[in-house]
Amino acid sequence: MKRFFLLPTLIITLFITSCSSDDNDDGTIDGSATLAGSWNLTEFYSEDGSFSTTILNIPVNFPMSITGKDYDLRIDIGENPNMVTGEGSYVTVASVDGLPDAEPVETTINASELEGKWSKNGNMLTVSQESEETVFEIVTLNDTELRLKQSFSEEADILEYSATLEADQYFVFTRVQ
Repeated sequence: MKRFFLLPTLIITLFITSCSSDDNDDGTIDGSATLAGSWNLTEFYSEDGSFSTTILNIPVNFPMSITGKDYDLRIDIGENPNMVTGEGSYVTVASVDGLPDAEPVETTINASELEGKWSKNGNMLTVSQESEETVFEIVTLNDTELRLKQSFSEEADILEYSATLEADQYFVFTRVQ
């Protein structure tokens, strides 16, 4: 599965498992609500993002953020078979504050990057595509909202820096009525 995050020369998307909790999560899981159905992406954002590297032999850490815009993405979560399909796209805007020469990077994410076979275990949702699995924490699930959290830590070469990128990403969906 393609990943959901892009920075200056990296141009890749990230989507990795999350097992940590966030004090700002106000989510709830309604036991009677089902994942099955159509969902529109209404918000995408990151929290606790960092870009860590070494400059002139000095370790440095810069704040990093990812936001979304131009939301026109719908996913359909089906049962029997358990498949996620979608249509449309949205745009991510990734930025690193304080890193010299780092400009915000906008990247279009297509629905096909979210598609695959799904399974649920407790509050963890796994989406599989080819040989890659992506695991989300279900933060909120009720009749109207699905909020997914995904934490990542990724090594990357960006500009002339070898860096570690870390953040919690949130995907907020509203059920199509």
